[in-house]
Amino acid sequence: MLRRVGSNGVMSVDNQMFSVGNAYKGQLVDAFVDDTTIQVWSRTI
Repeated sequence: MLRRVGSNGVMSVDNQMFSVGNAYKGQLVDAFVDDTTIQVWSRTI
C-alpha cells in the first residue's frame, strides 16, 4: 500500500501510527504488512 509520511516522520497503516524517521518526511513510501511484520520501502533514499 502507498502511504505519505507526515512532516513529523510518522505514517499510518491500518489506523496504527509508525515512526519511520525524519529522513522520510513528506515522501511517498510503499508499506507491506503481514501478520508479524511491516516493511517500508522508499525509492528516494
